[in-house]
Amino acid sequence: MEQKIYERQISKLSTAFRVVDEHQIDRHFNLKCQEELYEFEPNTTKPKSTLNLPKDRLMAELILKHKDLVMDILEHDSLLQNNEAEELDENDRNAAWEDYEKERDGVQINNLNPSIFQVSKSSDDLVLYNTLRKIFPQASTLQLNDMFIQVKNAQNVEQ
Repeated sequence: MEQKIYERQISKLSTAFRVVDEHQIDRHFNLKCQEELYEFEPNTTKPKSTLNLPKDRLMAELILKHKDLVMDILEHDSLLQNNEAEELDENDRNAAWEDYEKERDGVQINNLNPSIFQVSKSSDDLVLYNTLRKIFPQASTLQLNDMFIQVKNAQNVEQ
């Protein structure tokens, strides 16, 4: 099926070039090839499993109405689902907005993100962070924090 769709896309592109650019591009597929795209050969040898109806009421009604046409239902994980464990607390959210507004307005951010200093806030850490900020003045706070962590990790490996 993927191959058929890919070939169909090539056909669409060649048609688009003919219409827009007035090119005469060869037709890659005949009518028979295009009709094959719409052929459906269900696998009837496998016994039909009991359908797990989705939570969506309308979809469940449609599936029940046409259950003889539906072979199986697969629910895919959504990349857009809200993950409460990854949500920021109120302080982090406010800090993020402040950083964003300062970066948007072009103001140099002088404070460090507290999440990068889990163990200590030594003067060496501040010197390192300020040095990175001077070397990379266009870097965002997030980028500076990432660079800081990489340098600290490299220092720990050397020791």
